[in-house]
Amino acid sequence: MSMKADNAANGQKAHLEYEAELRNTNDELLLSSVRQHELIERLQIAEKKLSFLGLVVSSSKESIVTIDFDRIITTWNTAAEKLYGYTAAETVGHSLTMLTLPEDFVQLLENIDKIRHGEIVELFETVRLMKGGDAINLEIQMSPVSDHAGRVI
Repeated sequence: MSMKADNAANGQKAHLEYEAELRNTNDELLLSSVRQHELIERLQIAEKKLSFLGLVVSSSKESIVTIDFDRIITTWNTAAEKLYGYTAAETVGHSLTMLTLPEDFVQLLENIDKIRHGEIVELFETVRLMKGGDAINLEIQMSPVSDHAGRVI
C-alpha cells in the first residue's frame, strides 16, 4: 500500500490518493487502486442528482405517491397532502388501503401485480378516500421504478 498527500496550502484543494491491492484468499486481485478524491467527487455528483430529483417530486403540482409491493406508502409529496388532506407523516408507513374503497381492492392488487412485472398501468379512473372519509374521483397512472440492474423495486 502506498499513500500520497498534497498539502492544501494557500486555499488549494487537498488531494489524497491511496493505492492499494485487495486480494482474495486465492491471491486473485479484486481491487487494485482506489483514489479517494474520485470517489468523493462521484458521491457528491450522485448526492446532487438525488437532491434534484427529490426537489422535482416535492415541488410537483401532481400528487406523487410511492408504495412498495406490500402496498405500504413510502413517499407522499406536498401535492398529495393537498389532494387527500393527510400529511406525509400520517401516511408514510401505512397501507394504501387507507385511501382505497373496499370494492376497488381487487383492482389495486391487479395493478400492483402489473407493476411487479414491469408494466405501466395506463391512466384509469378510480375513487379514493380523503382524510375526512369523503370520496374523490381521480385519474391515476401507475409506473414501475427499476434499479440500476433493471429490476423493478
